[in-house]
Amino acid sequence: MKIPLIDYELPSIPRKFYFCFFTMILYLIVAMPDTNKYIGKYLGLNKYDDVTENDRYYLWFIHSIVFALLMFVLLMLYNPNPGIGGTVIETPTAPALPTRS
Repeated sequence: MKIPLIDYELPSIPRKFYFCFFTMILYLIVAMPDTNKYIGKYLGLNKYDDVTENDRYYLWFIHSIVFALLMFVLLMLYNPNPGIGGTVIETPTAPALPTRS
């Protein structure tokens, strides 16, 4: 991309930086304490702030599953390595063994 008046070309930003930015936004939303409290109230895990209860560990486990699913969707929608995506590596097959008749 060139800036027209001063004829300066901006360096291109690699796709991996965009992917890191999108990941950061997803993590900020999923890991927000208000999100945990909302999900905890919705699921009946109201003792999130109590250290002696296991509700925080249940929410932590739910958080990890949701974040993994969102990362999977993000990888399906945005490939940080466009040259690699869509290629299928075929494994060589061994020749068939002769059978006895």
